[in-house]
Amino acid sequence: MNLFRLKLKYTDLATVAGYVDDCGWKVYQYDAPWEQLAKAIKAGNPHAPIGFSQNIFPNLTPFSDLVVSDGSGRIPEIQPDFLFEKGGQLEGQHPVSWFYMDGWSSRTGNGVFTAKPKFSAEQYIEIFKNAAKAKMLITINLAMTPDVTTEHPFFNPECIEIMKKVRKVIKGY
Repeated sequence: MNLFRLKLKYTDLATVAGYVDDCGWKVYQYDAPWEQLAKAIKAGNPHAPIGFSQNIFPNLTPFSDLVVSDGSGRIPEIQPDFLFEKGGQLEGQHPVSWFYMDGWSSRTGNGVFTAKPKFSAEQYIEIFKNAAKAKMLITINLAMTPDVTTEHPFFNPECIEIMKKVRKVIKGY
């Protein structure tokens, strides 16, 4: 199982993708027109990956390319490979996870970040190692200050230092 099963190029990922949040919690109950939504998202790029977030629920629609979970602050769950194989519940999709590092809103101001990173650098390194082994894409949210100036940091410096350590271990630089 790998991302290129989706026949994507890096430029496709960098240009357009669709992530529709709250599908399992809110959208599903309204019998959403999944196929129409998928066609609209792919109108500008037919190779754009789409993820209709089912969060902790089973797959919602065959029109989702990505199995996206809204992990909040939880450690991403690595789904077993058999779910993605032919005939599996998630056949044809690729695992992706989103979670925040230092909260939804850190109540920042004047460069002061009140929320701390959820886990230690070692724990984040392990999370990213496990995701890399499972070929799971990860999006991580860093809270930012709403009052950007040159006098104070844009992101929590503690989070940036942790992400540098993660990159060093995972990418080697």
